[in-house]
Amino acid sequence: MPLRAEENALVRPYYDAEELRLELRLQRERRTAAVLAAMGIDYPNPPPARAWA
Repeated sequence: MPLRAEENALVRPYYDAEELRLELRLQRERRTAAVLAAMGIDYPNPPPARAWA
């Protein structure tokens, strides 16, 4: 019988939460950089986009 992800928690919840916080922070940084760029202001070190997102 194959494993189903819905039935098996193979990843710890705190790991998922940390990954989500990181992704939200990077998204906020990218949005800030985009808004400032539209106003002609350079933003130091905008984070790179995730390759798999």
